[in-house]
Amino acid sequence: MTALLIGLLGFLAIHSIRIVAPRWREARIAAMGELAWKGVYSLLSIAFFVLLVWGYGQARQHTQLLWLPPMALRHVGALLVAIAFVLVAAAYVPRNAIRAKLGHPMILGVKVWAFAHLLMSGWLHSVIVFAAFLIWAILDFRSARRRPKSPTGSTSMPMTVLTVVLGLGKGVVEGERSLWFSPAHPRKLPQFGSTADILRSSQREFWALDLSQPDTFASTDGNAGLV
Repeated sequence: MTALLIGLLGFLAIHSIRIVAPRWREARIAAMGELAWKGVYSLLSIAFFVLLVWGYGQARQHTQLLWLPPMALRHVGALLVAIAFVLVAAAYVPRNAIRAKLGHPMILGVKVWAFAHLLMSGWLHSVIVFAAFLIWAILDFRSARRRPKSPTGSTSMPMTVLTVVLGLGKGVVEGERSLWFSPAHPRKLPQFGSTADILRSSQREFWALDLSQPDTFASTDGNAGLV
């Protein structure tokens, strides 16, 4: 959990400089130069992000279940994640009406994404990460709204539609593992065309009960008795 907390706090701290110390940030950019500032900023962000991801993987092996979300909330969370992807796409697609209307769709996307995962997961490590991102996104959005608005120019309906399509497409492409097949050719499975495809597309991790420790079965620890 220590690595997770260091990576999380470091990553969010780097991205909070503009919120808590905008003048110091501007002074550093003026002293270092914009290119050097972006280089240091990017390197630190990547380092803390890698530590965050690694720490998350370690923390999930020794975590606790705080609450069990009902299935209805998981469906709501999945819908919110799709909306979050559309908001993130709106930050990059030019001349879309979503960005012109909301102003800061990237931050809103992070906010919705974090809230959705809080609805879908009750594990301690997940609650810590997504609650932290939600709080950060709320503060960053408030700070961004105080800054002068950038001119948006004219909007385009085709670009707005493209934004929605890209956002929803990202949600489909980055979904959980699933089996792809055509009803007309059910025996042709492109995900299992080679040994590498089979290993990449198949389940490779399993849980099993350790029957030599029956006293742990009734424990509230989510991993009790599992090997």
